[in-house]
Amino acid sequence: MMVTYHLFYDLDFFNLHNINIISVFGRSLKYHFQTYTLTQ
Repeated sequence: MMVTYHLFYDLDFFNLHNINIISVFGRSLKYHFQTYTLTQ
């Protein structure tokens, strides 16, 4: 899980500099993944 966490953390950093459709999708995916992880 830690590797995935770092991957999404890097996506957040990327989103700070590139606000576009793909970054928004990545952010949404991250939130859904966090919710899924918390329910496990």
